[in-house]
Amino acid sequence: MSLDAARTSARATRRRLPNSRIQGMDLKAHYQRIRDVERSIGAAHAVIVSVETPDGGKAGVRTEVPAHVAARMVVEGRARLATEQEAKEFQEQTSAAKRAADQRDPLKRMQVLAPK
Repeated sequence: MSLDAARTSARATRRRLPNSRIQGMDLKAHYQRIRDVERSIGAAHAVIVSVETPDGGKAGVRTEVPAHVAARMVVEGRARLATEQEAKEFQEQTSAAKRAADQRDPLKRMQVLAPK
């Protein structure tokens, strides 16, 4: 495919996507910002806090996600990185929930082997 054909195809794709945020977006700058945020996270996983969005996103929901997902959501304005205190509280809550589930359902982890 020639360069002109690729450009024409890209323009046609953009025209087919009305209301898309991709229209007029500098993709190189967008992905560079994602890489910069991912580098600033510095860990394999990060705790993020959702923000309210016009499409129905609920604010205040904490989630642990891989760094590249966290970076993308932060750049897109759908979440923010949790503060150290928020991340610590989230980790404590998930640990407590796991301990409670493990104590509540010990038989689910038991394995029974049939004699040979």
